Amino acid sequence: MPDAFGQGQVCDEGSHQPRLADLLYKLASQMITHLRGYLSSEDDVVNVARYHQQRLAELIHAQMLQHKWQTPTEYEAKVSRGFETLTADFYSAAAGETVRDFRTPVEERLLIRGMRFGGFSKCLYPEQRFESDSERRMAIVLEDDPEVIKWIKPAIGKVRIDYASAEEYNPDFIVETANHKYMCEPKRADQLNDPVTQAKAKAAATWCRYASENALEHGGKSWSYLLIPHDQITADKTIRGLAAAYAYRDTRSH
Repeated sequence: MPDAFGQGQVCDEGSHQPRLADLLYKLASQMITHLRGYLSSEDDVVNVARYHQQRLAELIHAQMLQHKWQTPTEYEAKVSRGFETLTADFYSAAAGETVRDFRTPVEERLLIRGMRFGGFSKCLYPEQRFESDSERRMAIVLEDDPEVIKWIKPAIGKVRIDYASAEEYNPDFIVETANHKYMCEPKRADQLNDPVTQAKAKAAATWCRYASENALEHGGKSWSYLLIPHDQITADKTIRGLAAAYAYRDTRSH
């Protein structure tokens, strides 16, 4: 059955939490409208709704879960260790796939996730895998920027940022310069205002704020979170220029 009645979203964000009863009434109404779209009479609609109510309720519940997110209203900072030891990272790749020069343009962009890239001088790993071509181009920017000392695409679980109930965000890039550290997220331009993207960004920016406070207390470097539109990652960019334009600030009303 098409997702004709799963457009409601459940969130937990202070006073903005919608009333659950109102949401359920809305979804039930969308279900009836959906049934009327292909059943020939109102009696048929009533019969289907009555005799299949359990199954219909299960479908509505399943789609509610697909559109559900929870955003914490507050975060608790806890510094458990001063450093993280990098271990070997392993990637799966197609049979016969060799390590590619990251500077060489990729024609089969839809297949980039299964490719291995190398040739880095500032990356802490000799090989990396990219989720998109914009990530590959971001690596070129970081390698060519004289201010960048080192960078990495952290493996899953190396940098844990909780952004929702039982949900964990792993940033795409971590970059260090002589005076600053950056957490960077290249993102498709049409997805920047997506609720999940914004929830991750808000949590990551909060992480950077706490990390900066802790670092400054111990003579370290401050942090910034950059949410970067994919179409703005070009060879002429620098990390400082990207930071000036795309350092994340939560401007949504509450």
